[in-house]
Amino acid sequence: MGDGGNAICTSANGFNGYAIGGVTISNNDDVHGNHGQGDAWIIKIDALGDTIWAKCYGGSGFENVSAIRPTIDGGYITLGVATSTDGDVSGNKGNDDFWLFNISGSGSLLWQKCLGGSSDDVAESLGTTFDGGYILGGTTTSTDGDVKGLHSTSQDYWVVKTDGIGNLVWQKCLGGSGGDQCYSVQQTTDGGYIVGGSSGSKDGDVTGMHLTKTGVASRDAWIVKLDDTGHILWQKCYGGSDEDWCQRIIQTKDGGYIFTGTANSLDGDVKAHHPTSGGYSTEDVWVVKLDDTGHIQWQKCLGGSDQDVGRDIQQTFDGGYIIASFTRSPDGDVKGVHYPAGGWNDEWIVKLDDTGHLQWQRCLGGTNEDEGRSIIQTADSSYVIAGITESNNYDVLGYRDPDSSGSYGDFWVVKLRDTIPTAIVPVTASNNWFSIFPNPTKGVFTIQMANTAALSNIEIYNLVGIKAYEAVINNATSNTIDLSTKPAGVYFIKLRSGDAVTVQRLVKE
Repeated sequence: MGDGGNAICTSANGFNGYAIGGVTISNNDDVHGNHGQGDAWIIKIDALGDTIWAKCYGGSGFENVSAIRPTIDGGYITLGVATSTDGDVSGNKGNDDFWLFNISGSGSLLWQKCLGGSSDDVAESLGTTFDGGYILGGTTTSTDGDVKGLHSTSQDYWVVKTDGIGNLVWQKCLGGSGGDQCYSVQQTTDGGYIVGGSSGSKDGDVTGMHLTKTGVASRDAWIVKLDDTGHILWQKCYGGSDEDWCQRIIQTKDGGYIFTGTANSLDGDVKAHHPTSGGYSTEDVWVVKLDDTGHIQWQKCLGGSDQDVGRDIQQTFDGGYIIASFTRSPDGDVKGVHYPAGGWNDEWIVKLDDTGHLQWQRCLGGTNEDEGRSIIQTADSSYVIAGITESNNYDVLGYRDPDSSGSYGDFWVVKLRDTIPTAIVPVTASNNWFSIFPNPTKGVFTIQMANTAALSNIEIYNLVGIKAYEAVINNATSNTIDLSTKPAGVYFIKLRSGDAVTVQRLVKE
């Protein structure tokens, strides 16, 4: 079929299921209205995984979805790559462009923008910003159009800030002469941005590159902290003398950062890498925790003696981390693979605690190719993973046979229940000891305690686990809290009094 899911998100209010974005080259079964070589394909499913709608977006060329986020009006903002100049696509500058488009909650295209130049501009990451706009990240080789400041003739990180309807506010090329690829960008709580990917440069904006034994630049994970206008505040290279990279970086509840990706190195910043039976390096899932200035607090190599690749990471309600990846290893940290030795990938989901210790892992898939590419934690403390499958056995049901072109692959969406109870689990009304009103709220709401115990510590987190508020409140009184400056969406209110912990969900309109 040639269909693969790259990104998943909830709706803006945290209810009404999920939206999954990716690419399709099909035009049968679930896929209708494909415009050409390949279309961006978005599927809306309900909480049980049943399809509400599925729509193709694009033209006669090739389009895809690399990232999708909910909008406050119930729709979705989507980023991908466009090569077309017709159909749904207009304004293409040439070759691959960043393609930013907005759809309604029912999938209708509201507006679209192409950003880039006459060469290749490949979009990877999308975030919303506090001012109602968007931050985009990817890679460019263009020197014209919207792109300014490319380093030499190399491939650079390209970071783009737009307003709420996709108009360019500012853009920055980041990198050096060796080739640099951006995979992840997110706005940080100070209004700036954290950017991650891989670099093969040792000049330009890049310093601290780990060199190979022959003195040339290896490929390092390269993390860049920008201010609110895109100027570099700090940058750091992480890795060793082989190729290492960052696939996803997020800000953590403590104000630091964590990234996942892949490590090939056996030296430098990389510790406890799993070697093959011959003693040489292969890829491990690499997880690195940083403080707020980019210094390593801890790092973990996860995997076995074959290929293990980290794709996505999110902080969980309990302060730990959930990772979506894929593995070919039959040993080491990996248990329960479905394929024969030397076979294909399994989707590999890994849960770490807040210090990086492995709590549990799960291999998902069949005896063919399966990859986990995007993961979110849901309000009931479960996990939903989007990716791709070519299997039709074991965990995979309902796979379509390849089409006449011989192309394989289906969107694959899986929901897992956490196998270890977390410290933050939404409670039922029968054991609540506080109430919230109004809920939903425009921003100001009141917490009324059900008892008169001394004091409680309150913490409020958004859906991705970033802390939005913390204080001590008096249990004997009503407590008014103002979240007017925070974005609309779902928040979790956690109260702790002594050893007792309870959580409720708040919806901010």
